[in-house]
Amino acid sequence: MGTAPNARNDWRFDLGGYGDPDKPLPKKAIYDAFIRYKFAQTQRMFEWKGLPDTIRQRDLELLLQKKGKAFWVKIEEGTTQDGRPAKGIYALEGGFSGVLNQNYFPTKAVIANPYLQYQRSDLVIGEDTIVMGNDPLYMGLLPLASIKSRHIAETLVSLRLAVINARIPTVAYADNDATAKDFKDFFKKIEEGQEIGCVGGNPFFEGLRTAEWSHSQDGTIKQLTEYLQYTDASWYNALGIEANYNMKREAINSAESGMNVDSLLPLSDAMLESRKEAIEKINEKFGLEISVDFSSAWKKIRVELEAEQKLADKLIEGPKEETPGEKTPGEEGDGNAPKEKEVKEDGGRDDSRED
Repeated sequence: MGTAPNARNDWRFDLGGYGDPDKPLPKKAIYDAFIRYKFAQTQRMFEWKGLPDTIRQRDLELLLQKKGKAFWVKIEEGTTQDGRPAKGIYALEGGFSGVLNQNYFPTKAVIANPYLQYQRSDLVIGEDTIVMGNDPLYMGLLPLASIKSRHIAETLVSLRLAVINARIPTVAYADNDATAKDFKDFFKKIEEGQEIGCVGGNPFFEGLRTAEWSHSQDGTIKQLTEYLQYTDASWYNALGIEANYNMKREAINSAESGMNVDSLLPLSDAMLESRKEAIEKINEKFGLEISVDFSSAWKKIRVELEAEQKLADKLIEGPKEETPGEKTPGEEGDGNAPKEKEVKEDGGRDDSRED
């Protein structure tokens, strides 16, 4: 029998408690679901080429986005827990250690990987290992995803309660059991679509009272829906994808739709630059030819922005002005005009030819 896999949750897929629609989801379950959902979205943010066989793009991006950094090392010898050769180049999870340099940046790294049976606490950064950051501050996307997922979880819980309360326009209470039974039978006939007939006798009305219950639920649902849309859109905007949210409750023009494009780029550009900066060092140290660039929607928006910038540059330059005195080809005196064959007045007879 093979060795049982390590207890990891990031590769598992099961419905868990999400498969029962009658069971309300706890806030933590909603939060966990949206955290995973957002990291699944950002898996398509970059496209890698030339990665070694020991590093999958999915694992590298998940490590960078979740932990904020990855330590690239080359293992020369040893075996894994299941007896396979451990030799190769890896991007592993680790931590900083050692004294701080003149810029207060750690000089060493600590890595302990049980599967590879690789443990080092004295790796010199820049010599024994290369640090690749998700961003210049090695934060990753987990703090941002956590904040947005918390807001979404709170909003969805509130929205669920508001939707349920909207089912109750009024609350009825009766003075006695007989009136309560008549009232239940009355609404049962309405629900079943039966003929209602008539309700006779004042006791029914005198013993029944009603009160408004959800008179303000319509406004609450609208506000919660708008806030949910805003929170989701702000996640995409932070990552460099334009997702408009309309809080004006009216139509917006194209200028308003595209006014926040410039604010989308800094974080995603910083993430790409951090990867490229580390790749340059990794390729030089390990003799690799790795490259990375934007992918999916992130690549599309850059292509569109570059095309718009080229068009704007042409409009700024304007049409090319003609230099004074310069003549276009074909004008008289430029030496380039085609010469017409001279025709003599006598019908083209050449007198110089002897008869």
